[in-house]
Amino acid sequence: WSSDVCSSDLPSRPQSDASGASGALLEQARNQRAAGNTAQATASIERALRLDPNNAELWVERGELALQTGSTGQAATMARKALSLAGSNSSVSARAQRLLQAAGTR
Repeated sequence: WSSDVCSSDLPSRPQSDASGASGALLEQARNQRAAGNTAQATASIERALRLDPNNAELWVERGELALQTGSTGQAATMARKALSLAGSNSSVSARAQRLLQAAGTR
């Protein structure tokens, strides 16, 4: 008998190594942002989002960077995405709501 099951045959699910890598990229992005390097911070968050696209906190962080660079429409879109993914995470939901308000959306 054979237990050859391709990982592509299994439903996709978050993997701990992906969330670990995205967490490290989030931390890196926050440090880059604090140092005033929004371009590098944005690149780090976008890499994290490719690894962990359902992470609401990453979407809020990306939206805050968009707002910081004057892209209010993009910031609002990312805040809405974060809200749709936040679930019961009230902290992330609150940040996403503040981001929506700061982006001037109704």
